[in-house]
Amino acid sequence: MNQNHNQSEYKPEYSTRKNTHKRKKANTFYLSLISLVMLGGVIYLLTPPGEQVANSIKTKVSVSISDIFKKNESLAVTKQSNISKKNANNTEQTADKPTEASNNPNYELEVIASKDKKEAKASAIDNGEVLILEQDDITLNGVYGGRDFYFTLPRKNIGNKSYLELVVSSSDLLIEDLSSLTVLINEQPIQSISIKNSLEFKSIKIPLHRDFLTDGVNKISIQTQTYINTDVCFDQIDAANWMILHKTSYAFIDTKKSNDTKDLLNFYPYPFVTPGTQEEIHTSIVIPNNSSGDVMKAALQLGQYLSKQTTAKNIVPIFFENEWNDNISEHVIALGELDAWEDKIANKITFKDISLQSNELYLTNVLEKSEKSSKQVLFVTANNEQTLIEKSTILTDDKLVSQLTGNALKIGSMPEIDPSIAKAERTLPLVNEPITLNDSQLNSETFYLDIPSYWNIKNEATLNLSFRASPLLKEWNDSNLENQLGLTVYINDVPHTVPLAKVLKGEVENEKNVYNYSFNVPTELLLNQELVAIHFEFNNPNTPEECRQRYKSGNWVTIEKDSVLDVPHEIDDNLSFTNWPAPLIKTEQNNYDDVAFVIPESIQKNGLNQIALLVNNLASHYTFNNYQIVRGNLDELDQDIRSEHHLVILKAANDNFYGDKNQLIVPWSTEGKPDLASFGFITETASYVSWMQPSIWNEEKTMVFFKSLDTDEEAPYIHKEFFQSLSTIDSSKQSQILVINKADEVNSFGNDENNKNEKVVQESVNNNTKILIIVFSTILLVGVIVFLIIWRKKKKNE
Repeated sequence: MNQNHNQSEYKPEYSTRKNTHKRKKANTFYLSLISLVMLGGVIYLLTPPGEQVANSIKTKVSVSISDIFKKNESLAVTKQSNISKKNANNTEQTADKPTEASNNPNYELEVIASKDKKEAKASAIDNGEVLILEQDDITLNGVYGGRDFYFTLPRKNIGNKSYLELVVSSSDLLIEDLSSLTVLINEQPIQSISIKNSLEFKSIKIPLHRDFLTDGVNKISIQTQTYINTDVCFDQIDAANWMILHKTSYAFIDTKKSNDTKDLLNFYPYPFVTPGTQEEIHTSIVIPNNSSGDVMKAALQLGQYLSKQTTAKNIVPIFFENEWNDNISEHVIALGELDAWEDKIANKITFKDISLQSNELYLTNVLEKSEKSSKQVLFVTANNEQTLIEKSTILTDDKLVSQLTGNALKIGSMPEIDPSIAKAERTLPLVNEPITLNDSQLNSETFYLDIPSYWNIKNEATLNLSFRASPLLKEWNDSNLENQLGLTVYINDVPHTVPLAKVLKGEVENEKNVYNYSFNVPTELLLNQELVAIHFEFNNPNTPEECRQRYKSGNWVTIEKDSVLDVPHEIDDNLSFTNWPAPLIKTEQNNYDDVAFVIPESIQKNGLNQIALLVNNLASHYTFNNYQIVRGNLDELDQDIRSEHHLVILKAANDNFYGDKNQLIVPWSTEGKPDLASFGFITETASYVSWMQPSIWNEEKTMVFFKSLDTDEEAPYIHKEFFQSLSTIDSSKQSQILVINKADEVNSFGNDENNKNEKVVQESVNNNTKILIIVFSTILLVGVIVFLIIWRKKKKNE
């Protein structure tokens, strides 16, 4: 009994211990499982922050950005108008491509214009030179209208076949017996004609006798007097009183009759450029094939000087000897060491035996005559490169150019040229020539001032007006009307009146009796304005409104060309093409910093003209001569050039920039080309990409890249319309990167906005990572608390 009893008491105790052991094992298992899961979560969170999640989020956000970009242009990509199409459209509206008469009311004029232009162009080549008076139609309103045109003639004999061809149209309300047009040459009237009351276009041919023309600058004046009512006291200043001088008007100057060949250097820069003519540039510049960067620069400086002499400021083409041929240009300037020429230019040298000292520059002209033409070759040569570079500046300094004489000249020593760089002015001239207002001409035409996009205007501007006035106005004695005598200046249609009676009572401190008056121009009138419109109005209370045309009081005011708008400003040098060329400027000195052009070792055909395009553009803003040209890649640059210069890099599709592409803001593909996909572009549709960024060697300097993506070996480094397209970019956005596609569309966007999008993505990733950490930490904490509660309960039960 006792034995059985002991066994029965033992079994429950044993069973309890066994069950407790099983529960402990189960708890240990679940605890281990929970710990492993939590440990995995911790390990996951400790990896570089949530890489897999980040990638997943990036993918989702990228798609979202793409959608937003397509709808709202959140990447700041601005597609501009098609350059080539725009040019094509403009061309179709000119005289060379008349449109259908049914769609174009000016069809008749354009047909006439097409014929005139063809004849003019042929005449310019065969017989003389054509002077285009104006690029656009000119409308003359009111009774008295007029316009002056200036042109320069070379110092050579003028033939008897010169003439002026005017194409005009006028209101059909004009009184023919009272309305007239008069032509003056150098202030001498040469012919007057009556103007018919007809909308039809009329071509008027007026002979220009050589006695009216002078060497140097000449002036053609067109003056009109038109009436729409026979009553001279009728107010003829009416919208119906107009005449148009059309852009197809031109002057033909018979300058080919004879040519003085005894003093060719005295004529320089003629015949290489002829300012004011239809074809202003008649030359190309040729340098030897193995020319150094310094010789290239000398050629560019010479081309820049010649271009500045012209009206259109077009580029003078520059070629290596192996690129050039006789058919490229009418004349040629050959610049290079005497022994550097190899083929085409070498065959033209007729002075190979000339004795030159090491410090002598030799200028000489060679004339090649044929039945139809005469080619002038100007050789600029020396025995060594240093002399050539230092003394070729004799052809680019106006003071020295004026002293050139003879057909050939040896130059051993030269006067010193002021090496100082002209600082940029902050004033804008109001008028190019003096304009006079009087009783019958109370209003001037409108003048437009161009404000550079990189000017950051913060303070009020000042308009400094210089003017002369009739002596009769000084004797003004009508105190009742004194406050009504004035000269009103309209700035963007906002008037400001100069109190003439008060100003004229002051003393004049100069012999020309020029008065000076200044007033402030509010900043808001100039902010965000590409153009500022200015016109003048003479307020003369003595001019009777009822018979103004017959009244002559002798009162007048002349605005002098010294009148300027002084605009205090800072240079906005943010890295954006909307500020071009400000990133290359010393903002504290208002002139260019040192610039280095980096070009391929094997420069492509017409590559020099690509650089000339850049140099001429930069020179159009400020004086630009502190630059150098370097062949090679960025890796090969001297340390001084790397760190102390702004770098402008021009490369073709297969040319390298630099070994470490990760330092460039434009991503690079594994194929060694820019990858534009991250900016919302299909790379395969792009032809050119340009961008600017801080220099990788000196953050205070700028690197500007011009990269062709066209696989054609002769594709230019930079689009020919690149700088014209800059004016179409939205100035309110940072445009650090420009892409021109194969359809010639310009796309601009800022790298800062792309970085902003990446920052948003990264912040999104970081925020989600923080949320995940909090969630996992909460689960871990809750799990530990639950485990402790269960463990303590089990402990108590035992």
